[in-house]
Amino acid sequence: MEPATFEQVVAMVSSLPTHDRERFKEWFKQQERLDTKTNGSPAIESSTQPMPSTLEEREARFQRALRWLEENKAKYLGQWVALDGDRLLAAGTDGKQVYAEAVAAGVEVPFLKRVIEEPEPYYAGW
Repeated sequence: MEPATFEQVVAMVSSLPTHDRERFKEWFKQQERLDTKTNGSPAIESSTQPMPSTLEEREARFQRALRWLEENKAKYLGQWVALDGDRLLAAGTDGKQVYAEAVAAGVEVPFLKRVIEEPEPYYAGW
């Protein structure tokens, strides 16, 4: 029997009821901790940075995300993006999946935004 592909596993886990997905998430975290203990390094490279603690740090992170969006919005029109400051964590058309990928990358509270074409503000002039 051939091992399942990543896509097959994702499809299977996605089809589980919420309770079982939570159980799977806990199992996966436990496996990651075991791999870290065994190998001395995490099995998955991720940024497990905690949420910035001060208001100034959170504001700076938010401003970096806004700048990134302004600079890169043309590439991601119609998609959801998840950011940690100016670092792209995930992008795609399914917002829930993008958020899940960002959290799986180790960011506790990612900035999530759907990139849409914003109309120019109306200006009548004087």
